[in-house]
Amino acid sequence: MSEPVALVTGGSSGIGLGIARRLLARGCKVVLTARGHDRLDALVEELGVTAVAADVATEEGRAAIVAEVGRLGRLDWLVDNAGAGGGTAGLDVDVARARRVLETNFYSHVALTRELWPLLADSPRARVIVISSSLGTYSSSGSITYGASKAALTSWARALAVAGRADGVELTLVHPGRS
Repeated sequence: MSEPVALVTGGSSGIGLGIARRLLARGCKVVLTARGHDRLDALVEELGVTAVAADVATEEGRAAIVAEVGRLGRLDWLVDNAGAGGGTAGLDVDVARARRVLETNFYSHVALTRELWPLLADSPRARVIVISSSLGTYSSSGSITYGASKAALTSWARALAVAGRADGVELTLVHPGRS
């Protein structure tokens, strides 16, 4: 059996990079995605990962990611970690910014997971890890757009955890907060 394949979106720093390092230690072949080349190029050199510089919030970006994972022929771990900030308060919400935050923090996770689901369902022990936020579980007037996007992500992930059981795909939902 070949080594398990893991995809980590938003994997060039922070939580995503930390999870990628753990997956590498478990013997996985890791594919990292992020918008910028600079950090990814350094991580390819340092860790020996595969990298895709792509924006998950665009169809083109998701297509590039799906193509790379498809080239590998399998997917055992999907870490839905990519995200964008949107800390606007009250009625100060900029609609274009809100759309961008929702596209990155919610819709991109739904679209990418759906496109990669057949590979996950074919894996003998597939797992999806969805990184949401503690702001996905309560309201905060200081981060309305971000909180709304994470609440949508949390609700979707909870439903997917139930639906995924039929295909043998486990889901872990994480709600990081301030440290």
